[in-house]
Amino acid sequence: MSDPRPEPSNSLALLIGASRYQDERIPPVPAALNSLNGIEAMLIDPRLGGWPRDRVIKIADPENPGELLKRMHRLTDALDGVLLLYYAGHGFITSKGELALGVGAVDFDYPGATGVEYPKVRDVLIECGARVKIVILDCCYSGRATHALTADVVSGTETQGVYTLAAADGPARVADLPRQVHTTTAFTGELLSLISEGLPDGEPWLTPEALFGPLKSRLRQKGLPGPRQIARDTAGHFGLARNVAYRPGRRHPQPNQTRPPPPLTTRPPLPGAPRRGPQTAQTNGPYRQHHRKVSAPPLRQALHPRPTTTKEQANRCGLGNHHTTGERRPHQVRGAPISSPAYSSSWCSSPFWPPSQDVPTG
Repeated sequence: MSDPRPEPSNSLALLIGASRYQDERIPPVPAALNSLNGIEAMLIDPRLGGWPRDRVIKIADPENPGELLKRMHRLTDALDGVLLLYYAGHGFITSKGELALGVGAVDFDYPGATGVEYPKVRDVLIECGARVKIVILDCCYSGRATHALTADVVSGTETQGVYTLAAADGPARVADLPRQVHTTTAFTGELLSLISEGLPDGEPWLTPEALFGPLKSRLRQKGLPGPRQIARDTAGHFGLARNVAYRPGRRHPQPNQTRPPPPLTTRPPLPGAPRRGPQTAQTNGPYRQHHRKVSAPPLRQALHPRPTTTKEQANRCGLGNHHTTGERRPHQVRGAPISSPAYSSSWCSSPFWPPSQDVPTG
């Protein structure tokens, strides 16, 4: 399987993970480092990412936000291929309502002044000359980064697009602190699991946009926050990893392929009613013979069914022999207390009992 991606010599995968913090009010996140190592292993795996080892830079537990930003600028200034930026750690909301990435020196009360404000990360993306820019954020409130992606990031003539994948709009999920030593974060764990399994109906390369739908579905099924994505131009079609489940002989749906219209369905005829179709134009055909055999009472009964009795209605509702004398029973009052006369013993077998939990019962 040939690699359709740009030359890796001018590309860079910049991976950042923050697990320890000086502020005692901020709990450590050992799973962030495990996620960092998992992403690195996936990228340099020849079966999956296929990145050269020297083009994958890992920064573990950065302390100073200014030093981190300066290093990010220096590493990305000369790029003209692909920039893959990954962050795992704590996310904060500044006083301006913007996202701030946590580092070791971040203060819980002043994350905007002591953390890495995402608008400054956006400046790194703007000044970077890479043609494709992929950002993956695994932290709380990372969905706010999607609002910071504007047309300025892709204003360069050589830029093919920017794609941002965020773990959650609100708080992200991790395991309990004792279990984090041997596990990743929930979002990165599902992403790595999906890449390692592949998509049986996918293309030879797993793109961020192709992974987003299955990833969101898997997270939702486990009760985890749903991710967010935003793409500009063609960055979402970048081959993030090889699809190990791809089979050349299998048909794969095209992105713009339209589905055939569903077959037309006709309403079934009433019992005893004459057939309709091409035979109705015949004068001595089967339709005429069939029409002569239709008797009036079945046809009249099919067109004008007789009303059901009160007893039949009660049996259909599962009430047994209750209210079979034809008397009018009171309406059930949803949300009434149990002692209310609206709830009698004859209602206990009704399919509407008990009342829904979201309605007060007394």
